[in-house]
Amino acid sequence: MNFDTTTYIALVGAVSVFVVTIGVFAFLLTRKGK
Repeated sequence: MNFDTTTYIALVGAVSVFVVTIGVFAFLLTRKGK
């Protein structure tokens, strides 16, 4: 199994951006709820 480093970095970058976006969205939702 040959895993490319560039692919791994791109994957981690995309996942981190997705998680941050969801976190900010949930934070804003909870702020508006209260």
